[in-house]
Amino acid sequence: KGEALHDSALVSYREFLVDVAPEAQFESHTCGLHTLRVIYKSYGLDPDRENLRFRLGLDTPANPIDPESTGTLQPDMLRVLHQDGFAYEFLDLDDVDGSATKLVDHLEGGNMAAILISRRENAAMHWVAAKTVADSDLVILDSLRKEPYRESPTFFVRDAVISCLLLQPSASTADSVDSSLSEGGFALLDTIRQYSVVKQRRAEPQR
Repeated sequence: KGEALHDSALVSYREFLVDVAPEAQFESHTCGLHTLRVIYKSYGLDPDRENLRFRLGLDTPANPIDPESTGTLQPDMLRVLHQDGFAYEFLDLDDVDGSATKLVDHLEGGNMAAILISRRENAAMHWVAAKTVADSDLVILDSLRKEPYRESPTFFVRDAVISCLLLQPSASTADSVDSSLSEGGFALLDTIRQYSVVKQRRAEPQR
């Protein structure tokens, strides 16, 4: 009964997103955690109560022989989102214009997105949240920025995005099959490919 009430409450927040500011990041590997925390807060959920840090396993190295291989990986993020009643869909980033349009439509529909980017400053992988659209621009919540900032949808997808999860609450998610491991594994491989694609695009002369 408690889980059913949780799901119902989650769905009811879909059209009434709470206005939240980016969370400050003080650890090198917690961008994914902060991204999910602001998304949960926006839907009126308490990220501390949901124990996101532990459940994401971001402090456990992905490679046992490399203590620096910590952070939020797609399989763990998808598993937690599924458990907490979120439906998700990956954008097809090979179609830049189509992905940009779909992302804008998704945000304008009262939903949010978790986006893995290659930072322009240093090419490091970094999770951010996209909450809404303002004057045709995406509004980005970034744990390395004090304030939200704007990005052109098409340019952002082309020049920075290496993985994008469209998120929305769904009361039926808890009853569906959890395919987070397989989908997350595929997403990891595709992220490596997209990272190379974005790097190549940045090296091309601007027309």
